[in-house]
Amino acid sequence: MTQMLIDALDPLTIVAGRGVSFEGTLDEDSRTEIANRFGFQEVNQVHYDLTVKLISKQCWELRGTIKAKLIQSCVVTSVPVKDVFEAKIKERFVANLEENDEIDVQDSSVEPLVDGHIALREAVFQFIAVSANPYPRVKDAPEIQEFGPKIEKENPFSKLRQLKK
Repeated sequence: MTQMLIDALDPLTIVAGRGVSFEGTLDEDSRTEIANRFGFQEVNQVHYDLTVKLISKQCWELRGTIKAKLIQSCVVTSVPVKDVFEAKIKERFVANLEENDEIDVQDSSVEPLVDGHIALREAVFQFIAVSANPYPRVKDAPEIQEFGPKIEKENPFSKLRQLKK
């Protein structure tokens, strides 16, 4: 059964061998929240197709695809830059990180449950933030931005040349 994205999912409602699926698009309020929170100029569209499954004792996996269209500021000129991406999400949620010896808790894709729930909406928000282009640039932006006085590097062999003279 496919349902709309929810803030938090009680993992105990997931039957072993079956998953819970979520498919849809984020509403305008959610897109505005993402834009404000992560500094995007606009988030125009976010489509998600996700499944959460129990994969081992007290460990659930969120897997799927997120497609987003957003507008960021060029890191050089601050001119609006369109960013469109489709990315695969794979995140694991563990009930108790300290007691789970089946999962590598040092893995960056392992998250703890929040108040006994999978923070589904938060996972999607954060995934969009890390999947967006970290250095958006307009096509004709200058390659190098120098700040402060230009310091000439001395060639290490120039001292040797001076000694030979």
